[in-house]
Amino acid sequence: MKKVSILAFIAVILLFAACGNSGSEFVGYWLGFNALFEITHDKGNRYFILNLIEPEQKMAALYKDGMLEVGAEKLAIDKKTGRLYTAGRDPDGDGFSKISPKEAAAVMRIVPSRKLFNQISSAQENLKRVSRRYASTDGSTGGSAETELSALARYGFRPDPEVAFAITVPPEGEGYIVIIGHTAKGSPLLAIGNIDLSCDGRYSEYDTSCRPPANVKLPATLHTYTCSDDRCSNVTQGPARAYTGPTGTGPDGAAKMK
Repeated sequence: MKKVSILAFIAVILLFAACGNSGSEFVGYWLGFNALFEITHDKGNRYFILNLIEPEQKMAALYKDGMLEVGAEKLAIDKKTGRLYTAGRDPDGDGFSKISPKEAAAVMRIVPSRKLFNQISSAQENLKRVSRRYASTDGSTGGSAETELSALARYGFRPDPEVAFAITVPPEGEGYIVIIGHTAKGSPLLAIGNIDLSCDGRYSEYDTSCRPPANVKLPATLHTYTCSDDRCSNVTQGPARAYTGPTGTGPDGAAKMK
């Protein structure tokens, strides 16, 4: 009788342990097009999905029947590809790939670069509308980087001390290119702007598929910048930062900070 009780107790413990591990395959980092999510769970086995690109977006999820329920949607993992996708959709057509914490950290270093570029882009368009010109940091428009960026600061630009960049304006003055990246060694650089670089998408790694126009020479070094006050009345340029050239396509072949 005593043995039966002990066996029954062990069976119950194993059952609860199995239930507690249910859904563990969802826990981790998931990378999709222009999005990075982290899925976690607490001691009560509640699941949470955090959008690391926009950290304020945190959603609670319920694990049920092998899927995570997030509001009206259900997330499932395709057994063949291992990708996370919305149930009911083609798993080969969309979804997220699971990546390691180290890979997630590398992706996260791109986020500040993208946010700063959005500031630069918005400020450039406003400057163009008012002054009929774009600003540069490499002298291609005739002004110093500090003067040019102070002009952009009137329209919302604020530098990030952890992001280095350079802005080039073609001789015709009808567009601009930004080479930008996190200052951490090995961070992949992005080549983005409002002229055709032959890259895929608006935000692209600065790899060998990115070819600027023949009349544009990209800067050999990048700089960080700081503001003198909250209004960014004056901009100060930091020391030059070197980067490697692109060696191939994609993030592995992109130019990187030295």
